[in-house]
Amino acid sequence: MIFEEIIESFDNLWTYEKEFSLFDMFSMIFIRNLKVQLKYKFFYLEINNLLNNDKDLKKRFIEVQDFRLNNMENLIEVLIDFDLLKEEEIEGSYRNILELIWFISNFGMLQINLFDKDLDIKVIEKKVFFIIDLFYPYLTKAGLEEYHKFKEQLAEKENLLDNQD
Repeated sequence: MIFEEIIESFDNLWTYEKEFSLFDMFSMIFIRNLKVQLKYKFFYLEINNLLNNDKDLKKRFIEVQDFRLNNMENLIEVLIDFDLLKEEEIEGSYRNILELIWFISNFGMLQINLFDKDLDIKVIEKKVFFIIDLFYPYLTKAGLEEYHKFKEQLAEKENLLDNQD
């Protein structure tokens, strides 16, 4: 089943090392995410119809998405432990951000298809920073340094998709 292939592709995204930079982490997760979505673009453009017409697919999709959101919550905890993100001041605010990222991740291809003629480096950069900027108010001093380093590294990188397999 195609959805299981997509899940397997995403499973390779969910690893991170004890020592990492925000650049490496966001590159690994969000940019590779876009590559998987490009590979299965037809699925993401038809996702609403597919889920509405296949109860088993819908159930599995929800299970996988819950698992992914829990992984992202664990990643948030790692970023807090590394003093890159602040503890949340309003309970549930990180979960709200993660659900927004979930929405962007699953329906972003539709937006790209509607508003961006080609998926080029500028569109990818815009999407990655849209997601990263959601965390900006929660960055610690060290997190802000990593954020600015990330932006500099991204500006120097010729092609964001290179070496992101």
